Amino acid sequence: MRRVAVGLLWVVVVLGVLIGVGMAIGGLVSGVAASHRAPHETATATGMVTTAGKCAGRATSYGRAVFTAGGSPYTATVACNTHKGERVAVKYNPADPAHNNDRENSVHHFVIAGIGALLALVVAGRAAPALLRERRRSMSGKRRSPRHGRA
Repeated sequence: MRRVAVGLLWVVVVLGVLIGVGMAIGGLVSGVAASHRAPHETATATGMVTTAGKCAGRATSYGRAVFTAGGSPYTATVACNTHKGERVAVKYNPADPAHNNDRENSVHHFVIAGIGALLALVVAGRAAPALLRERRRSMSGKRRSPRHGRA
């Protein structure tokens, strides 16, 4: 029974670390991509907030706004402190208006990368001592065979 619990702990630790590392890599890559697109955002439009954001620590959600560029509507992510019906400035790439507010979004992606890295470190750091103790305990309980050539 103890062996099953240790095996399950290993699975949880490995999954936690893999999820954290995945978040870190994904956030870092998407943050770098967004920050490379940000300098191309040379046009500005006024958008109307359609979904209000909510600033509440871990429960923060960003708002959504709709703006028009070249006669077509586009959606932009806006700050968490926006209210429905509010008008906001949206910076976008004139060649591709779907890429908008990337400067702000890149920060969000880097925050996700940091949270993922922290998650991986916390899971690994909290579980490592327990797993090492269990490994030492299991190794000390095993009989060691005598060395060859000695009496």
